[in-house]
Amino acid sequence: MGNVTTATIFRGVTPFWIADIFRLALLVLVPWLALVLPNQMM
Repeated sequence: MGNVTTATIFRGVTPFWIADIFRLALLVLVPWLALVLPNQMM
């Protein structure tokens, strides 16, 4: 529990932010991806 800077935290979290933005864009641009599983269950 040493001295962790804000820049270090942002550097560590950035790949997760990028993955979330990519996932969200994919679901918005290709909505049938989010609807395949619910439609299969009916």
